[in-house]
Amino acid sequence: MRDMVDRSGTLGLEGEIPRPPRLSFRPVDRSDYRFLYELLVERYEDADVNIAGMARSELPSYEEHVAYLDARVSVRFDVILLDGERAGSLHLSPDRVASCFVLRSCAGRGVGVRACRELFSSCSLPALAYVNPRNTPSVRMARRLGMVLVEESPRRLAFECRVRPTDPIASSAHGRGGSTARS
Repeated sequence: MRDMVDRSGTLGLEGEIPRPPRLSFRPVDRSDYRFLYELLVERYEDADVNIAGMARSELPSYEEHVAYLDARVSVRFDVILLDGERAGSLHLSPDRVASCFVLRSCAGRGVGVRACRELFSSCSLPALAYVNPRNTPSVRMARRLGMVLVEESPRRLAFECRVRPTDPIASSAHGRGGSTARS
């Protein structure tokens, strides 16, 4: 029940267990482009750990990013919503390469694991995910999801999801664990 950890240090009312944040998804539209650019800016700020084999070493302009998003072909491209607020993005390309990016302010709360679990539970498998070897949280997430390391280089690791990941919270006797429904 890691997703229910209270990272703020308070449990709220006496004896009350905080509810896990509600996770949902919706397809990206043009109104999300500014948010997606802000997410990209965060990735470039942490480029030493977040970008696995990126083709560009410098941050593109907002206009270049919009052109890229308009031309992007996707099987699935969603905004991740945490309690209704934008928290990240989830993408699956036609060649089944997955990417998940979570805002720094939402990191460490199980958002990426829950989003990827939902994606890999509904897409055609196998699917790949590329991770920078220095991005320890993402490497740990890939392993937690049961992904297999299939390629290794100094700049990136390729993990393959071959089987549908299970959700230990949803499959528990109580079935608590926040919604992963698309809205």
